[in-house]
Amino acid sequence: MKRLLPLLLLAAGCQGGAAPAPDGDAAKRIFDAVMAGNDAHKKLVELCDDVGHRLSGSTGLDRAIEWGVRTLEADGQENVRREPVSVPKWVRGNESLAMVEPLERRMPLLGLGGSIATPKEGITAEVVVARDRNELGDAAGKIVVWNRAFTTYGETVAYRVNGASWAAEKGAVAALVRSITPRSLQTPHTGGMRYAPNVPKIPTAAITIEDAEYLERLVKRGRKAVLRLVMEAHDAGEAPSANVVGELRGREFPDEIVLVSGHLDTWDVGQGAHDDGGGCVIAMETLNVLRKLGLRPRRTIRCVLWTNEENGMAGVRTYLRDHAAELHKHVAATESDNGAMKPFGWHLDQLDADRLKLATVQLRTITDRLGLKINVGSSAPDIGHFKPSGVPCMGLWVDGTRYFDYHHTETDTVDKVDPHELSLCVATTAVTAFLIADMPERLGQEALTAGAIEKVATGYKFTEGPAADREGNVFFTDIPNERIVRFDGKAATVFREKSGKANGLMFDRKGRLWACEGGARRLSRDGETVADSFGGKKLNSPNDLVLDDKGGCYFTDPRYGKRDDLEQDKEAVYYVAPDGKVSRVADTLARPNGVMLSGDAKTLYVADEGAGKIVAFEVKEDGTLGKARDFAAVRADGMTLDERGNLYAAARGGIVVLDKSGGQVTVIPVPENPTNCTFSGTTLYVTAQTSLYRIAMKVRGIR
Repeated sequence: MKRLLPLLLLAAGCQGGAAPAPDGDAAKRIFDAVMAGNDAHKKLVELCDDVGHRLSGSTGLDRAIEWGVRTLEADGQENVRREPVSVPKWVRGNESLAMVEPLERRMPLLGLGGSIATPKEGITAEVVVARDRNELGDAAGKIVVWNRAFTTYGETVAYRVNGASWAAEKGAVAALVRSITPRSLQTPHTGGMRYAPNVPKIPTAAITIEDAEYLERLVKRGRKAVLRLVMEAHDAGEAPSANVVGELRGREFPDEIVLVSGHLDTWDVGQGAHDDGGGCVIAMETLNVLRKLGLRPRRTIRCVLWTNEENGMAGVRTYLRDHAAELHKHVAATESDNGAMKPFGWHLDQLDADRLKLATVQLRTITDRLGLKINVGSSAPDIGHFKPSGVPCMGLWVDGTRYFDYHHTETDTVDKVDPHELSLCVATTAVTAFLIADMPERLGQEALTAGAIEKVATGYKFTEGPAADREGNVFFTDIPNERIVRFDGKAATVFREKSGKANGLMFDRKGRLWACEGGARRLSRDGETVADSFGGKKLNSPNDLVLDDKGGCYFTDPRYGKRDDLEQDKEAVYYVAPDGKVSRVADTLARPNGVMLSGDAKTLYVADEGAGKIVAFEVKEDGTLGKARDFAAVRADGMTLDERGNLYAAARGGIVVLDKSGGQVTVIPVPENPTNCTFSGTTLYVTAQTSLYRIAMKVRGIR
C-alpha cells in the first residue's frame, strides 16, 4: 500500500459524481492522518484484553456494549446510544470428547452454536466417516464424522451448518464436523449450526483437521473407532442486548446516512480480535479521525456495532425494523467482517442492476486513488440485509489468506492483528465513507444535470414563481416591483405591471396564466379573479399554486408580512374545483409555501416552511385531501417535478432533488438562494433572489 500512496497526491476530490472535498484534498489528508497515528489498535487492545470474548446473552457482551458507548462518547461522537435488541442466549457448558477404542485419548472439540446437549452420561458410539453428504449410508446408532476438506468458506460451511440434520436423517446419534479451515495445529473452530424441521435433533461439535483425518484413516483400514461425546449445551431463551450507535452528523443533509459497521459479539472462545473486534474499531476510528480533522461531509456517517451477528442476526434485523421509515435515506451501508488484514478493496452489491453498474463506476473513482479493487456481487453478513431495501452494500475486501487459521478459535487474539494493516483498513474505510457521504448525488444514482448553471437575467429585487408556456417562454415575478417578467430564451422584458405582488405562476392547457397575488390577496387567471375569499373572509396571502388535469387548482395561503388586516385564522391549502367552488383542504400545516402535484395526480406535495419539511397528501377523486405523511425533512420553497417522479425543491443553497420515497438524489448548487423552479422541456429554470438561472438537464419536466 505504501507504494500506492503517491496516487493519493492526485486526490483533489472525487470525479464522476463525487464533489471535491471542502479543502480540495480530503482523501490525502485522511489517509496521511490515519497512517501517521490513530487509536484503532489501542481500542482493539482494550476490547480484547479488558472485555474478552462476548457471546450473545453473556456478561462479556454486556461489558462490550458499555465499552462501545463509553469509547464513542469519549471520542466526542454525536447521538451515541444503545438501541435495544432481544438476542438468543445459547450456553456451551462443559464438553468433552474422548476416544474409547482402539486407543484411549482425549480429543479437542468445540460444540457448535445452537447444538443440544448429550444425555448426562454422554453418547458412546462407533464412528462412521464421510467426506460428502451423498456418500453417507445407513448411520443408525453411529456418530457421523464429516471430514469435508476446506475449499471455500461458502461451500464448506454447509457441512457445519447442516451436518447434524444430514446425519440424523441417516439415523446417527451425534455428528462431528471437521473444522472449517484450510490449516490446523489441533485447533477446533466453532460456529453456528441449525436443525432442519421434522428431523430429530442430535448433538454436534467441531473437531480438528488432524483428528478428522485420523478417524478416517482408522475406518479405511477396517479399525473400529468408538468415541464418547459429552456436551451440556443448551438454549437459555432470550436476553436483552443492544446495537451501539454513534454519528458524525452531516453538514447539509444530516438525515442522509452512510453507515460504517462491524459486529461486537463473538463466539465464546479467544478474544474475537479479527472476528470482529477489528471491524468494530475500524468503524469507530473512521468517525474519530474525521472528527479530529474537522472534516464533516454533506451527509451523516453513522457507526453501528452490531449485536448477535454470530448466532442469529437479531441486531441487524431489529435495526431494519426500527429504522424502516428511514431506510430509503441510507446512501450506503459498509461493514468490515473478514479480518483486520491488508485491504484489497471493496465487495459491492445492490438490488438494482443498473444502479449497481453506476455505483461501481462511482466507487472506482475512489478505489483507483487508493490502488484498490472492486468485487461486484457480494458484500458482508450484516449489511447484506440492507440489499432488499435498495441500499448499496459494501464489505471491506481484505487479504484473508490467514483469516480462517484463527476464525472462531481460541487463537483469534489481539496479537494476531498487525497494527499497520489495521491502520490501512481504517484509512480505506475513512476515505471511502467520507467521499461517498460528500458526493452531490447518492451512490448508484446518476447525475441529472447535463451542463453548468447559467445566470440568464438579473437586477431584480426578489424573483419567484417561474412558469413556462407552450412556446418555451419562461415567466417569473419580481415581487417587490409588482412585475411579471417574460424571458424568451435570450432576453427578459416586462410582461405585466401592477401584478398584485404575484408570487407563484402556472399556465393551464388553454395557455392562460394563473397567478397567486399575495399583495392583492387573490388567485387570478389572466388578470381576472378566480378566488379572493373563503367563508366570507378575505384570503391572507396566496403564495403558490398547481393545476390538476381536471381544471382545478390547489394553492397555499400563508400569513406573510406584518399585516393586521389578515382575516383567515388558518394558514391553509385550498382547492378551487373546476366549477369554481373553493374548499379548504388542509389547515394543520405550520406555514404552507410551495405546492406540487405528482405525475399521476394522486399525491399533493406541500412545502411546510414553518415546520421545515415537505408533506405528501393523498389526493381523493373529488380533489379533497386524505392521509398526510412526512415526505422529506427539507425546508423548501417552490417545487417542480420531472418525468421520473423526482421532486425538485428550492432550499437554502440549491435545488434539492428527492426521489419518490423522499430520499435525496442530489443537490444542484445555485449561486443565490433559490426561491422556486420549473422545467421548460429539458431545461430547469430557477428563480433565486435577484436573478433567473437555467441549467440543461438529462430529464424532462412534467409540471
